[in-house]
Amino acid sequence: REFPDVISIVDSVSSFSTLAIEKDKLGIDILLTGSQKALALPPGLSLQAVSERARARAATMTDRGYYFDLLEFHENHLKGMTPSTPC
Repeated sequence: REFPDVISIVDSVSSFSTLAIEKDKLGIDILLTGSQKALALPPGLSLQAVSERARARAATMTDRGYYFDLLEFHENHLKGMTPSTPC
């Protein structure tokens, strides 16, 4: 990597299901998409794939906030929970 401190974030909302996205091969740290476009589902669902590298970087941040805390999302994922109000 030319810039090893940079975390790459890709919004794949329009192309998510139309082509293979080799996240690890491309060096993508965070891949985001939504349900309303390429997946043809009702809007409101957000999907993310986060690399270990991005999670490790997030762990070094003292003020990650609450709304988009990658570590909180991951901890809830491991418990089979949603990051906020469960359905």
